[in-house]
Amino acid sequence: MTTTEWATVIAASAACASVLIAFMVSIVNVRQLRHAREVDRAYVSGGGPGNPPHGPFVLTINNYGRTPATLLEYAIEFCEFDAIPDQPAYLAKNYPRTRLRGVYPPQTHAREVDRIEYQGRNLRDPVAYGRFWYEDVWNKPHYASFILCLPPRQLPANISPAYTEWN
Repeated sequence: MTTTEWATVIAASAACASVLIAFMVSIVNVRQLRHAREVDRAYVSGGGPGNPPHGPFVLTINNYGRTPATLLEYAIEFCEFDAIPDQPAYLAKNYPRTRLRGVYPPQTHAREVDRIEYQGRNLRDPVAYGRFWYEDVWNKPHYASFILCLPPRQLPANISPAYTEWN
């Protein structure tokens, strides 16, 4: 092979290597962006810390994420401590969720969402449970569930994981 032919082969090989490297870098970037969206998204929790056994239940929300959360709907139910259903009522197909749109910035702690009366339900040993449905800044849907004894105490060990499930 002549020097010119060798130069052409080397140049073509370098061009192919450059294309391959650019392709690999783009794959790494896409993966990093996906990971960043998971790490930087909103992470919502809530319930009602410090609710008294008498008076309204103060439903609160927290966003421990790095970006805002947009609350779309919530569910709240009350039952007796010794009669916690096998599955939360809000998992039923036609459960009527409460629509309430609100944006909660990152690092929001115990912001009031609503006050719900439960005294008329004649509960002697009440438990509150519920779920928030929300979106992150990329409009991806998420949910976070909670269950609380009123007043606070240890929950039974055999309750369904659906009561504390989140995504």
